[in-house]
Amino acid sequence: MEGLGFVGIVIIVFGILQIILFFKLWGMTNDVSKLRDLFTPKISYFEIRKCIIVEDTAKAKEIMISSFFKKISTGNYEFLTAKKELEENLKKINEEIPEKLKNINSYSEFNDLF
Repeated sequence: MEGLGFVGIVIIVFGILQIILFFKLWGMTNDVSKLRDLFTPKISYFEIRKCIIVEDTAKAKEIMISSFFKKISTGNYEFLTAKKELEENLKKINEEIPEKLKNINSYSEFNDLF
């Protein structure tokens, strides 16, 4: 035998590259979880309920409005649907939607603010 030879070296290199690829794919699964969380925003209902119990409706309103902005920032959520949902949720805690937001009827109008 002449040692490893050309084919043996190619197989070793190929094996090492397979191991590297495995760990890269494994790392990418964590990135997918982060992306899923980014593009599927959720209202923290637990935090809102907690604020309502301690009678901190201002903080509950802030959480709801932040959730609204996160929803529309991803571009995957229809602006008027998100706005209507925000209004309904704010009514539950006897709060109103901010006046400037009331006058905005589309995502393009929102973008034109600044």
